Amino acid sequence: MNIKTYAMVFGLLLTGAVTKAQETKTLFDNWKPMKKVKTVGIYIAPEMGAGQINGEFRPMPGVSAMAILNKRWSAGVTTYGVMGHDGNNSNAVFGGLKLEYTVMPNRLLHVSFPLVLGMASSFDRSMDQRNQNFGFDPRNIQGGRNFNHNQQVGFNNNQRGDYNQNAYMLIQPGLQTELNLFKYGKVFVGANYRFAMGEGHGDNQTSTLSASQLSGFSVNSGIKLGVFDFKVKKGHHRGPRDREENNRRHRE
Repeated sequence: MNIKTYAMVFGLLLTGAVTKAQETKTLFDNWKPMKKVKTVGIYIAPEMGAGQINGEFRPMPGVSAMAILNKRWSAGVTTYGVMGHDGNNSNAVFGGLKLEYTVMPNRLLHVSFPLVLGMASSFDRSMDQRNQNFGFDPRNIQGGRNFNHNQQVGFNNNQRGDYNQNAYMLIQPGLQTELNLFKYGKVFVGANYRFAMGEGHGDNQTSTLSASQLSGFSVNSGIKLGVFDFKVKKGHHRGPRDREENNRRHRE
């Protein structure tokens, strides 16, 4: 056998090995999230909600920034907080990673399932007021009696405020109903439940809001604005299976 024959045999063996490797099947071949991405998108979603904080419903504005794959799988970040303070001068903010799956997104009306994994933070401001008696009361100038200038004039010259804060782990599953308003916009209404967990950690851990007081039911509504279905260019010819999959998605 000459060198040319050896080279031909080696080439045939190598070609067969490459072909076999290309046909190798894996466990995740038919798992939908691992399939080739057909569309990508990005959107921002401001919202307004109302939720239970310490047993009372309080307004909660928020916003999310998300990336979306194949119109269904979304991932991004979200943050929202409680407007105003309660009687104990307490407040709370929430935020973290947001994941969302949308069912049949091409339909006019459809549902999605958001999940937030992050932190719940409660804080209050404790005032250390050091009122000092100084000056005099003009109305009692003859008597020469001193008076509390801070109380009567309404100004405290030596007032100090400290923030006490607690942080907890947050898990928040939810359900939303969405309406395709136009190509670049959707409106939604939804409901969720916040689970704040843990012992709390942070500076001056004396916040009046505990994990159980931060947990509760919420409702929200908002709008999603962005590009939801930017098509990814494909490097291969569309076969019958691809066309069938595309037709099935459009029927949904």
